[in-house]
Amino acid sequence: MAVHLGFLLILIGLTGIHSLTTVSKVSVRAGGSITIPCLYESHVTLSGLRTESSGWYLCFKGDLQMPVHITVTEKPTTRQTKEESPATIMWSEANRDVDVMYSSVVAVERIHSITTVSKVSSRAGGSITVPCLYESKQRVFTVTINYLTGEDTGDYWCAVEIDDGADLKEYFHLSVPGGSPSLYVDQQEIRGFKGDNMNIKCHYQNSGERKWCRLGGSFVTNPYEHLKSFGIRVAVVIFVVMVTVFIWFIYKRHRIHSITTVSKVSVRAGGSITIPCLYESKYINNVKYLCKGFTWYSCSYKIKTNKPSSSGKFSISDDKKQRVFTVTINDLTEEDTGDYWCAVEINGGSDSERYFHLSVTGGKPYLYVDEQKRTGFRGEDITIDYHYHNVGDIKWCRLGSSCVTWPNGSLDNSTVTIKVINSKVLSVNMSGLRTESSGWYLCVKGDLQMPVQITVTEKQRNLEIFIIPLSLLIFIVMVAMFIWFMFKKHRIHSITTVSKVSVRAGGSITVPCLYESQYKNNVKYLCQGYYWNSCSDKVRTNKPSSSGKCSISEDKKQRVFTVTINDLTEEDTGDYWCAVEINGGYDSGTYFHLSVNKAKGPAALEPVKHTTEPVKHIPEPVKHTTEPVKHTTEPVKHLLEPVKHTTEPVKHLSPADQALSTVEVEQQSVSGNLKIFVIRWSLLIIFAMVNLFILFMYKRQEQTIVESSSTTTVEAEDEDVTYSNMP
Repeated sequence: MAVHLGFLLILIGLTGIHSLTTVSKVSVRAGGSITIPCLYESHVTLSGLRTESSGWYLCFKGDLQMPVHITVTEKPTTRQTKEESPATIMWSEANRDVDVMYSSVVAVERIHSITTVSKVSSRAGGSITVPCLYESKQRVFTVTINYLTGEDTGDYWCAVEIDDGADLKEYFHLSVPGGSPSLYVDQQEIRGFKGDNMNIKCHYQNSGERKWCRLGGSFVTNPYEHLKSFGIRVAVVIFVVMVTVFIWFIYKRHRIHSITTVSKVSVRAGGSITIPCLYESKYINNVKYLCKGFTWYSCSYKIKTNKPSSSGKFSISDDKKQRVFTVTINDLTEEDTGDYWCAVEINGGSDSERYFHLSVTGGKPYLYVDEQKRTGFRGEDITIDYHYHNVGDIKWCRLGSSCVTWPNGSLDNSTVTIKVINSKVLSVNMSGLRTESSGWYLCVKGDLQMPVQITVTEKQRNLEIFIIPLSLLIFIVMVAMFIWFMFKKHRIHSITTVSKVSVRAGGSITVPCLYESQYKNNVKYLCQGYYWNSCSDKVRTNKPSSSGKCSISEDKKQRVFTVTINDLTEEDTGDYWCAVEINGGYDSGTYFHLSVNKAKGPAALEPVKHTTEPVKHIPEPVKHTTEPVKHTTEPVKHLLEPVKHTTEPVKHLSPADQALSTVEVEQQSVSGNLKIFVIRWSLLIIFAMVNLFILFMYKRQEQTIVESSSTTTVEAEDEDVTYSNMP
């Protein structure tokens, strides 16, 4: 008999994997101590329920009780034909049931007119309902305490007010711990049907005898209580084995099913793979990431949505509308083979994760597709071909949803047909596509999966195909006209002067600078330097030079200020700027070159430099912190030089290049030979029109400038000075 009972307890332990609950991970300071709570479960099964079985019951463990209310009703679709028999209560420890009839119960002596629990425990933040039975079994009032805190711990009384006499009352103690209560049930309100069975779980972590009682009635004890001392020894061994296996399973696979992804994929070395990870809606705004490692707690981050990778090896994107974040791994090598985790960062809690295995092979993968992203049109069909080299069942699944098993079936109102083309290729055809069919799908062959994203869009009509290139044509013409207008506007100089001057050494030169009427009251000055932003002031109208080397005068009536440079030497050869100071904006300046020669000889004549080529106006940084910013009209060749205190120039696409990019995007979403033909010819015509228009304006402007230019030779102080006239 003892051997039989021992074998029975071993079976109980092996089948009771969920009869123990404890923590999964704890952290403790070195040198300290830690207490680990282990929560047990007792199962109470009521069979042969009757209408009279409705009422309040108590789950006893030691000195604690937990009230449970049971309601038994008639089944809505069945009819009771058998004679009712007394209800049977079965105790279950680790899923082993033992029958105990009500005929074997012991009556509980009623001492007070009010009957209730004596001691109850409930978790902080939860609620507890306490039944109070008075006079008769069916007369019960209940008291519910919500939002429990540690301050609610204390003594309470169920009481009935008696007119002209002492009130009737019954005491009970309420304990509100911060962690798990010493005794609790999953829910206090349970419903069942007449004639059926009912199972109640009582979770406990305290010691003492176990009972199941009806409030104000009888109780049933656990028939295996006398085997407690022997069972503890066996249970400890079984518990250690079970916990070890359970922890290994948790580490190796998934703990929380909040994320859905593939379980195993195979990819060729040198390629790339995109893994979709479906998450619950409550994680939309959480950080998502990819982690690599055999065990969850020792894996290392590879990429996060709030910290993109700079190496280009990994990339991650989050589609919050579809609740899917995708992770792409590029340039795969055999070293990338291993265990990975799709994970969601949980603030103030354990992160949620899902495991998958990636296998990178040097040859052909065991299951792969030519491309992972496909586009289809609503109402039409789409076919995806898969190449495989493994064995196993064939399925077509929607990520996080149901599957279709070979050869055919229905998935989200679309008909799915799976065909084996040959021993290495199978095809999946989805017909009757809908917009809702867009999403991630998995082709399953054996233990391998390959994800494919299908995007379903509306098919564009012929009119839409015509409108696209026409709209593009109008847009590019408008952009070209706007660019030309800006070029023409910014090409007009606010200041006009000579472009090049040649003077004999030892002499002097006076250079006139014509400005617009709006600058009549502004400060004018001469600046020397090859670059506008780095030139140095030589003389200003509001600050005359004291050396006599340079002087400046202004004729506001003629809108001309003149700059004179005396005692010229070869060192004075260089680049100069006639400039006007603009308050609250960029200064306006026009460049000219001064050449100082030793010998007397014919000087080269050059016209005023008015180029009709598009001039790039690049905002220059502030020259000095105490001076206003200057706006340059420097010739194009100087603007192409590096600019001081600026970063590398940003590379801008030309209008034609932008049009090409736009058209390429449109081509990806529109099908049909007619559309491709129209778009290509429209692009060619637009490009030719833009170039002809710019060439025409360029020639016209160049002709106007050449006709208005002339040169004059000036004899001054027995030396030759040559410069171009102002228009």
